[in-house]
Amino acid sequence: AVRLVAAQLAEAPALQLLYPDKGHTVGGTRITIRGGPFVRSLGAAVRFSDSSGEVDEVPATYVNAGRITCVTPARNSALPAHVTVSNDGTIFTAFPNVMEREGTYLTFHYSENAPMGVEDASDEVWLTDNSTGPAVGGTEVTIQNAVLHTSTRLSDANFLPGSALKCKFGSVAVSARWDNYGKIMCVSPEAEPGDDEDGLAAGTQVTVYVSNDGVEYVDGNVTFSYYDSGDGGGEGYVEDPPDDEHGANALDDLMTGGNFAGDGRYAYEVVIDSAGTPDTFKWRLDNMASVEYVSGVGITGGEQELSYGVTVSFGATTGHAVGDSWVFNVGSARPDVLEVTTSGNEGAYPSRVPFEGNAELTVRGQNFLPSDGILCKLSDNLTNVEMVFPGHYDTSEQIRCIAPRQDPHPGDGSLPGGRQYTTQRPCFFKDLQVSNDGGVSYSAVSEHARVFYCDVYVSVSGSDFTGEGTPDKPYQSIQRGIDMALDHPRSHYVYKNEGLTGTEMRGASRRGFAHYINRDRVILMTADYTGFGNIGLSANGKMVELKAEEFSKSSLICGSSGVPALLQSGDRNAAESVINTGVLSLLGVETVGCGDTTSFFA
Repeated sequence: AVRLVAAQLAEAPALQLLYPDKGHTVGGTRITIRGGPFVRSLGAAVRFSDSSGEVDEVPATYVNAGRITCVTPARNSALPAHVTVSNDGTIFTAFPNVMEREGTYLTFHYSENAPMGVEDASDEVWLTDNSTGPAVGGTEVTIQNAVLHTSTRLSDANFLPGSALKCKFGSVAVSARWDNYGKIMCVSPEAEPGDDEDGLAAGTQVTVYVSNDGVEYVDGNVTFSYYDSGDGGGEGYVEDPPDDEHGANALDDLMTGGNFAGDGRYAYEVVIDSAGTPDTFKWRLDNMASVEYVSGVGITGGEQELSYGVTVSFGATTGHAVGDSWVFNVGSARPDVLEVTTSGNEGAYPSRVPFEGNAELTVRGQNFLPSDGILCKLSDNLTNVEMVFPGHYDTSEQIRCIAPRQDPHPGDGSLPGGRQYTTQRPCFFKDLQVSNDGGVSYSAVSEHARVFYCDVYVSVSGSDFTGEGTPDKPYQSIQRGIDMALDHPRSHYVYKNEGLTGTEMRGASRRGFAHYINRDRVILMTADYTGFGNIGLSANGKMVELKAEEFSKSSLICGSSGVPALLQSGDRNAAESVINTGVLSLLGVETVGCGDTTSFFA
């Protein structure tokens, strides 16, 4: 350890700035002070003094020679504090409240103000990026002052940093992360059912409050709605239609019932289509012009089921006017998955994933809730292998997840690699389901949400025109296999914060072929490959492994092809500069007249 002599400890550092420079009188604001030289010492301290004579000293935490941090003490009054620093706890950069020399002191502004709320402004006060989430909690909610987008410490209507800064969802308070004076982030706690403020709306709707001191909470005119998945089954809800306040209907007597048994959130539309004895009505789900009505349904006077367990009833069987209409909402906490795709180019299998995994799945649907509880699940009845892995929220209509590795189906051993005659094996489908709530409930299994695990297959007896890259319908040329492989390889996953910033965010990068997302594999069935489409290959910015189905029984022959090189040069199609040339790697593939390199960059 380096021993500090008294002279070093006593040396007074020069002070340049501190941030944040405004906080509440309850204290607890962690500030960073820049300047130096600072030294690592048990006695290092920061002193706060003001014109009232109040003086407090707090420990300093050494970061480096040019930076220290400390936590502000509580104060009796909201006065500007004179801030000085000592390396040894004895000799400070200046005496309390002495401001004779620049660089010997800084100023921290104490405040007792609460954030601006509905009592302070008539317009919209706060903006939030997420207003819905699962009842188990875990949703990141960013709150921004709608009026003071450029709020500074000198304005009196901002969020103040400190350990007392909190959000309250209904009756449950949680700590807030301070981003700046106009923006904070809170993670929703588990819902408290007794907090529901609107019994007519689905789920549990609560008001979100913010406090700078953990005591006085302010209403910023924003709400948050929790959606409960039920006891693992995701019991749905059916709302009542809104009141006919303007008297548009001759009779406003529609009542709803049942539980919505589907996934997602939708709306039903009910319209009287004929008057008589009885009157009749038509209805449709999702009240969209593209959805056809079920027409001519006679009113019975009792409960009548529409679909998915949803019922309606009328107060009278006659007396309605043609055109009387109602719209009401239904839904569940489960998302409704409508489509899943990868970045491959084979239209017959838009959700193909290589057996080595690491393929990005883009999942589209409805009612995805922003939270850290989003999960994707893959399962099948063929291998009985179930895999659960994180999902990344983009919007309420799209998430993304990275498919893991899956062993091929072993087949019956009649052909190399587990292949069977006239079948897709060892390739097979897995069902994709999505959870909003950490696995308590999942979306239903659907033919629209399936992932096809399969490498890309090439055979000299295949076809580039009618082939689909599967074992039973392989492509003929290696270049065709590369062209159909996954696009956009990269070393990190991405997701979007669509709320206040709309910026795309990225996860940590991992280098190495095995770790890259959207790398792919092309299987070369046993044969000699030469000529156009097999020599002079272009990686097209992709990361592709060319693997022999049987080790050393597939060959690339350059010498007699008339094409002098295995690869073209000048490819600059990839998004990441580290692989913008594209990468082709050979595994178990012999080369003749092409050189002896086993990994190539186009």
